Amino acid sequence: MRSISAGQWHTLLLNENGKLLAAGDNRSGQIDARLEAGPTSGVVHAQTKYRFTTVSAGRRASIALLQDSSLLVWGNQRANLQAATTQPGGRDAVEFRDDLASPAVSVAAGGSHILSLYRDGRLFGCGANDSGQLGLGRVSASERMQLLHADRDMVAIAAGGYHTLLLYSDGSVRGFGANGWGQAGITFADRSDLVSIPSPRKVQLPVATTAIAAGELHSLSVTTEGEVYAWGRNFHGQLGHGDIVDTKEKLY
Repeated sequence: MRSISAGQWHTLLLNENGKLLAAGDNRSGQIDARLEAGPTSGVVHAQTKYRFTTVSAGRRASIALLQDSSLLVWGNQRANLQAATTQPGGRDAVEFRDDLASPAVSVAAGGSHILSLYRDGRLFGCGANDSGQLGLGRVSASERMQLLHADRDMVAIAAGGYHTLLLYSDGSVRGFGANGWGQAGITFADRSDLVSIPSPRKVQLPVATTAIAAGELHSLSVTTEGEVYAWGRNFHGQLGHGDIVDTKEKLY
């Protein structure tokens, strides 16, 4: 497999030929609106008319980068792109084509927002923004793909349930969005003051970062020394620290 992605209730698998396989819940069309709603009976072929480069599964939606450098969104986020395309509404996947002089290089699907990063450092996104997860400095939603940030040093993105992480070429990380459990990685003395972070802020980590990941309420980073740091909600022990205390510290 070339790429895999785990959503809240569905799984996406991308094979070496650029074809998509999927399994799990399809009630919102997050696997393929042409297939039967509800859980699939094992792994199925999905969105068969397209060839993919990378995919990302969110809560009830999916986003992908196609081999022709356009974006494809399907599931309950598909309406967010309707205003940016000439395609009709309904349950079909929606394709979004931007300036191909600098193609998209990665995509990320969060709980209710989607993101795409372009080679020239432009970050586009849309969807819910009630916790500031789009990083616009405000909490109003965006109903269509729009430019969120532009920085040529931005190299990777991660979308959590209600928060977002950005990785830069110097190994620094910035977080924004929901931070009630510290999942955006922002250090704070009074939790009530920074429950939501509407604009990007630097995450204080002791070592430069090479990779990032965001879960529903927690986040992870891999450092240049091969260490893994985890922070955010730890009620189920998802931070791997051997306890259920919400914190930010080295995991491995």
